[in-house]
Amino acid sequence: MAVSVVVSAPAAARGQQPTLDPQRAVALVVTYADGRRAPLIVGTTTGGATTSTFPREPSWTPPANQLSVDAIKFECLRTAEGVRVAISVFRGSQRQQDEPIKTMLVTPAQSVTVDAELRAVGVQPVTLSVMSIVVPELRAPEVTVPSPQVEVAGIRVTTTPFSGYVITLRNRSTKAVRSIEIAPMLGGRLGQSTRRAGREGQALIVPGATYQIIWQLSVGLSASGGVAPISLDQMLITTVRWADGTYEGDAATAAYDDVFDKGTKAQLAAVVAALERAQVAGQAATPAGLRDVLSGLAVTASNAMVEEARAIAGSLSPAQIMRAIELALQQVKTNVLADLAEFESGRNPLGVFQGWINTEHDRYQRWLERLSSQQRPNLAAHDAGAHWTSAVTDHPCRFVRDRGVKG
Repeated sequence: MAVSVVVSAPAAARGQQPTLDPQRAVALVVTYADGRRAPLIVGTTTGGATTSTFPREPSWTPPANQLSVDAIKFECLRTAEGVRVAISVFRGSQRQQDEPIKTMLVTPAQSVTVDAELRAVGVQPVTLSVMSIVVPELRAPEVTVPSPQVEVAGIRVTTTPFSGYVITLRNRSTKAVRSIEIAPMLGGRLGQSTRRAGREGQALIVPGATYQIIWQLSVGLSASGGVAPISLDQMLITTVRWADGTYEGDAATAAYDDVFDKGTKAQLAAVVAALERAQVAGQAATPAGLRDVLSGLAVTASNAMVEEARAIAGSLSPAQIMRAIELALQQVKTNVLADLAEFESGRNPLGVFQGWINTEHDRYQRWLERLSSQQRPNLAAHDAGAHWTSAVTDHPCRFVRDRGVKG
C-alpha cells in the first residue's frame, strides 16, 4: 500500500496537543526512517522546506537515463483540519527536475506515513505529524554590524504568526546598500548565513532609508517531546556591500557574492540575447520555441569561467567558485522560464507575445546594466583589510547557502 495511515488517539484524549491556533504557526514534524525527527514551520497559510539530508534505500539504483534524487521538498497548506502536505523530490545535483510524489492531509489526531512512493525513487519512508508550537518568553539578541554607516535602529520580538525578531537597520551613508549577509549565532556557534539583496540588482537600502529584517526562528524538539522556537544569542550582519562595489565585513562572503554576480551577469546576457533573437523573429516567434531556447541555457560552469572568476574570488577555492557560478546560472534560468510559464498560463496582462518579449527584454537588460555598474574597485585593498571595521570577520560564513536571483 502506497500510503499507510496511523491513527492515534484524539488530541483532547491525549491531553498533550491543544487545538491548533489559526493565528499562529504550527509544526510539521518529519520522522525519518533512521529515527531522526525534524520539525518544519508552517505559517497561518503556507510553509515547508527542502532538505538533502534523508536516508536512502541502500540497494536502489536509478534506472537508465534517470537522475537520482538530490532533495525532498515538503510544501504545506493550512486547512481547518490541519496541514495539507505535498511531497516532491528534486532529481540531479542542480535539482533540474521536480517530481511530485504524494499529497495528503495531516492533522493533530492523525499522522501519515509515506512509504511505497518514496521507496520507488530510492528514498526511505517518512512519517508526518502536526503539532502546536509552544512559545516560551523570548529575548531579543545582540545585533552587530560591520559598518558604522549602518545603524541598528530597533529590534523587537514577535510571536504571531511566528516566533522571531524584527530588526530595523538605517543607512546613514550617502551610498546605497546593495546587499547584506546575516548570520545567527547560538551557543557560540555561527549558523548558516542568509543574503538579503535588492530585487534584480536594485539597492537594498537607499541613503537615509530603513530596512526591516524579519527573522523567523527555527524550532526544535524539547525534552518533553514538544516543539518550541530556538532563540538566538546574537545576530551578526557579517557583510555590508555598497552600490559602488566596496564592502565592509567578511571578505570571503563579499568575494562569493561577487562571483555569484558574475555568473548572474553571464546568464542575464544569454537571456537578453535570446529575447533579442525573438524580437527579430517577430510573429514567427512562439512561446514553445522560446522555451526550447531558454531550456538549453547552460547551467554548468566551464573551466574558463572558473579561471576568469579567480581574479575577483579572493581566497575562495575552485569548488566554491564553481558552486557560486552554477547557482547563479541555474537561478536566472529558472527565473526566466517561470516568467514564460506565467505568460503561457494566461495570467500575464500583456496578452500579446511580442509585447511580453519586449517588456521582458527591457527588464532583464536593466537588471544586467545594474549589476554591470557595480564593480569592486580594488580587490587587493579589501583582502588586505582596508575596509574591515568589525571583528565579525573572525567568523567566516559557510558556503552552503542557496541564494535567490534577487541580487
